[in-house]
Amino acid sequence: GQMLEKNFIKLIRKNINFYSFYRIETTTLNGFPDLIGVGANMDTIFIETKIAKGNKINLSPFQISTNLKLWNESKSNYIIVHSSKYANNLPPNKVYLFEGRYSKELAINGLNEPSIANSWPTICSYFISVHGSRTTKSPEISQL
Repeated sequence: GQMLEKNFIKLIRKNINFYSFYRIETTTLNGFPDLIGVGANMDTIFIETKIAKGNKINLSPFQISTNLKLWNESKSNYIIVHSSKYANNLPPNKVYLFEGRYSKELAINGLNEPSIANSWPTICSYFISVHGSRTTKSPEISQL
């Protein structure tokens, strides 16, 4: 059957364990990502979690515009999609990582949109290579 979002979030926490993920209950901020990831020597990242229904990924207009805005500001927001069904002959129980800047294409193309990583190990190495270079203090703070 379909995976529940809360179980998917558990999987994310287990598999991307160099981040602590904080769940955001977005009653006030329409479209803000579900999770904020904070880790030692890691950039903070924002994650929208989605369960694909077949090939389709349901992103609201709010989620799309917030993702585009966040990407312009931070380049650190992502959509992680779990596919439990055979979508277009893709294997079941797969995870796909997309950059937030492609949220509109993702809403239109679903899982036909090319992902930047499509397994837990490749998602982890992507985050480490792109967001893992942060020193504990930024140069601005060190100069104070």
